[in-house]
Amino acid sequence: MHSAARRRAPDPAPLRPPAARVRPIRSAALVAAGLLTAVLLTGVGCSRPADEGAASVPATGEGAQVFAMACARCHGPKGAGDGPMAARLGYVPDLRKPLDRALVVDLVKRGRGAMPSHADRLSATQIEAVADHVGHLGAR
Repeated sequence: MHSAARRRAPDPAPLRPPAARVRPIRSAALVAAGLLTAVLLTGVGCSRPADEGAASVPATGEGAQVFAMACARCHGPKGAGDGPMAARLGYVPDLRKPLDRALVVDLVKRGRGAMPSHADRLSATQIEAVADHVGHLGAR
């Protein structure tokens, strides 16, 4: 009679479904990915103040550099929408199709959907240069 009273209740941790144990890991991974993205994006354009006007590199060269730093993570190195972050975002537009230059400038400045605004990270010259570069992606 006393032996039955001495039995301990089973540990509740093994009874939890596997998904309950995985959620903290997924959350931590998402937070880490978000922080990494934020750190990388805030470093863009740090080498030149936002109000500096004249470009030291030709517009297409600077546009390619800015695209590589600020856009390629999502849009891919050739603008195909296949960058390393594209799978996490779901849909990333293919920039190789003809796009209105003014629309590209506006999207880079204001952002839309999952794309953040880059107005605080890129100078006006850099935004114009990257818009020129995006216009040339379809021709390659």
